[in-house]
Amino acid sequence: MRARSGVIGPGLIALLLVAALQYIGVRPLDRMGLLLFDSYQRIAPRPYEDAPVRVVDIDDETIRRLGQWPWPRTDIADLTRRIAAAGASAIAFDIVFSEADRTSPTRLAERVRRDGGDRQILAALQKLPDNDAVLAEALGREPAILGYFLTNDHRGGVVQPKAGMAVLGSPPRYGVSDFSGAIQPLPPLLNAATGSGFVSLVGDSDGITRKAPLIAMQRGQLLPSLALDALRTAQGAGSILVKSSDASGEIGGRGGDVVSIKVGQFEVPTTHAGELWMYYTLPHPDRVVPAWKILTGQLSPAEMARKFSGQIVLVGAGAVGLRDLISTPVQDRELGVMVHAQAVEQMVLGKFLTRPDWAPGLERALYGATGKDSSHRAAAPARR
Repeated sequence: MRARSGVIGPGLIALLLVAALQYIGVRPLDRMGLLLFDSYQRIAPRPYEDAPVRVVDIDDETIRRLGQWPWPRTDIADLTRRIAAAGASAIAFDIVFSEADRTSPTRLAERVRRDGGDRQILAALQKLPDNDAVLAEALGREPAILGYFLTNDHRGGVVQPKAGMAVLGSPPRYGVSDFSGAIQPLPPLLNAATGSGFVSLVGDSDGITRKAPLIAMQRGQLLPSLALDALRTAQGAGSILVKSSDASGEIGGRGGDVVSIKVGQFEVPTTHAGELWMYYTLPHPDRVVPAWKILTGQLSPAEMARKFSGQIVLVGAGAVGLRDLISTPVQDRELGVMVHAQAVEQMVLGKFLTRPDWAPGLERALYGATGKDSSHRAAAPARR
């Protein structure tokens, strides 16, 4: 009996230690779980399906053909109008138009006046419309959603969301990031747009983006992501409903954990922090349309309609020097706009990766069962 106790004791202590570390979330164990998650994603990525989502990419060929960035805002207005005319249900920009267009006639007129230039040139420039005003007019006529960055440096003032954010249950309290500042589009552009959403993506401790936040807070106010507000705009939906773990007493656990988000006809299961576990596909050419093909008329009206009618379109910059690159389990270097696009795809298709609330308890029970069985096997020789 003494020999058996001597074997069981250290095993039981080790078992309890592992269970305790798993319960409190010690980084090495969490890291092992994330590496396993990455392996599963690489072995079995989400099969690409033709969801109503497209990415318009301002790629290297677009810059070569149409000129260096930043473009005049009149070009962005033209791009917006062409995509909308093809029947897009929403046009979301993973580009933050936070500064005035330096090529606008009003800006050029200021320079001519400052340099004492020709009065006739000055008068001609003053008669031309402001480029930002042209873009604002285009945004106001189409189902456009503008992106902004959330920051922690108190810059940029308070964001005024376009979407109402209702909470069923206790307000989110655990894990939802709360920011103090924001880098926002110019007020005339933001006021004209139908929707707005944050584009900030933060990877895990190893820099890999495995989850896409669908909601965040700024100074205690809930805000939607660009992907979430694009989905709302495409449906013409009203408020976004955030459901907490104690909503209607249906689900146990601490109040303030987010369990799902509902926008229009779609309900999305989330982490307790309102994040979507990303289930990535490999790159697929059908998802992407280079911007130059739209702006140069390379695509006929019929081709434009086939590509964009009824689609949620996300516009991003993939050209070298402009691209916002992140790492994912399946791609070392991926465009941030692709994460937003794939998040919309998952929400529309209902393709989710979920971790049930009871998973940690089951894991600890399995630790216990496995540890008990291992201890009995280890003790068996002592009985002989």
